[in-house]
Amino acid sequence: MRKIIVLPFLFLGLLSFLDATISTPSIFGDNMVLQREHPCPIWGKADANASITLTFAGKTYRVRADEVGAWQITLDPQPASKKPLTMVISDFRFNSFDRIHKNFHSRLKNQPGSIVYENILIGEVWLCSGQSNMQWGVNMSDDSDLESLSAVYPQLRLITIPQTGSQVPQTDFQGAWESATPETSANFSAVGYFFGRRLHQILGVPVGLIDNSWGGSTCEAWIPKDRLQIHPLAQPYLR
Repeated sequence: MRKIIVLPFLFLGLLSFLDATISTPSIFGDNMVLQREHPCPIWGKADANASITLTFAGKTYRVRADEVGAWQITLDPQPASKKPLTMVISDFRFNSFDRIHKNFHSRLKNQPGSIVYENILIGEVWLCSGQSNMQWGVNMSDDSDLESLSAVYPQLRLITIPQTGSQVPQTDFQGAWESATPETSANFSAVGYFFGRRLHQILGVPVGLIDNSWGGSTCEAWIPKDRLQIHPLAQPYLR
């Protein structure tokens, strides 16, 4: 009789694991680069008041999400690393089950209750922002065919923020980190790419580049509305 009673509870317990939700914005993901020698914040959403555990570079961090499910964990400063690292972010219920079921995270990679990010490097991270001079792609630069063919840098990582306007601040976007290859670098910012490549060659550390350039955009479009509202000279742009 006990076995018959226990099995349904085990089944319900497993369902509670699968019902857990956890996510991060697209700026975090496979192939990303984290800034070396600085505290690195990692944030996301989960169930309200969920206990979140993050494991990275041999360290484990824990935090509880707030009443709306928002959470943030700050990683300790780390030296530059060319060794691919793995980050596991999970609801505490998955951590308990992981002790019972070996390799649980690898079997449920990026399922609602567990996120696994792989091939992470630590080095320099730079934001490439501006107008058309920054947006100009590698495929439109001088000797673009030669530049594209030689763009094979596994430790130079690129991510592009799509040109999507909004009247309210956004917390996420559609994008993913990729290693520099002839295909991925072709449409990437030429100024950003050549700068990042040179930096990688001189410093000898991984480099991550975030391209959020937009040709013809005004500087006012990049300033939060509440900041513009306190400046009289900016009032015409708000009408």
